Amino acid sequence: MPSPLFELRNVVKTYVLGGEPVHALDGISMSVEQGEYLAIMGASGSGKSTLMNIIGCLDLPTVGEYILDGKAVHEYDQDELAGIRNRTIGFIFQQFNLLPQRTALGNVMLPLIYAGMPPDQRRHRAEEVLNMVGLSSRLHHRPSELSGGQQQRVSIARALANHPKLLLADEPTGALDSHTSMDLMNLIDEFVRNGMTVVLVTHDAETAKRARRIINVKDGKIVGEAMNPPAS
Repeated sequence: MPSPLFELRNVVKTYVLGGEPVHALDGISMSVEQGEYLAIMGASGSGKSTLMNIIGCLDLPTVGEYILDGKAVHEYDQDELAGIRNRTIGFIFQQFNLLPQRTALGNVMLPLIYAGMPPDQRRHRAEEVLNMVGLSSRLHHRPSELSGGQQQRVSIARALANHPKLLLADEPTGALDSHTSMDLMNLIDEFVRNGMTVVLVTHDAETAKRARRIINVKDGKIVGEAMNPPAS
């Protein structure tokens, strides 16, 4: 049986607020297989964003283990963690996080620059993924010249640039209208059909229904889990 792409083992994340410990995560255990589509649901303050940060190697557990691609994440140094965030994991954020002075092409090329890809190759790859998300005619437009949906597509192209094994989407439709949100979720569905592993954080039940598996988080604990029927 193949190993999961990642696994959390009794993960606790504790912050100290006003001198008192607060458990943002309180004993989370879960695993995700390669090619799985998982939604993490929970209200504000439930711990779902902290959980996403740990899965994305943006933060480390206070207690417990996070195993990614067969290795415990706490064994990596900061440079190795940065490399994982650049190559193994793709991030889609609610607020896009694009650099305003760079074109769509320039934004998508950034992670390829950090990965050390030669200029001709990174331009070709950036054009390739922008075409994949339907923006081949917007390569040289800056974020201010793009709609919200187009900006989110640029952020998706940037997330895909280094062929990540894992795509993390944190409330990706939160800044979009309903029609644009539907287009975005259809795009993510397509990535899953092509074998990508996707973890989606959302508070919206309709968005979560797109995933194959839903985990509900409350007070830093997993309080429920459900499977959706396969998409027809």
